[in-house]
Amino acid sequence: MDKNRLLALLEEHDYLQKRVARALSVSHSTVDRWMRVFGLCRPRDLSRKQLVAAADSAGGDLAVMARRLRVSQHGLRLRLAAVGLPGGTKRRDGSK
Repeated sequence: MDKNRLLALLEEHDYLQKRVARALSVSHSTVDRWMRVFGLCRPRDLSRKQLVAAADSAGGDLAVMARRLRVSQHGLRLRLAAVGLPGGTKRRDGSK
């Protein structure tokens, strides 16, 4: 796998790693490992500071933020919740 091909696939599949994994017939963890090897951003890699800056520049629009950060909207929602920022989703158990 090379970085450009992986980037193209991620973009094609809205940065949903599981969809990329299915398209390549590999595990989700393999896609995650390739992303780490190539230095590609995963939602959990985003700092609170990066998230606040992205929210400010996108006017809080989650779809715009996800595109600019090159992460899935789902992953971004989870990360926002994990750092306690608006736009995130609570876990099923009610915790953030």
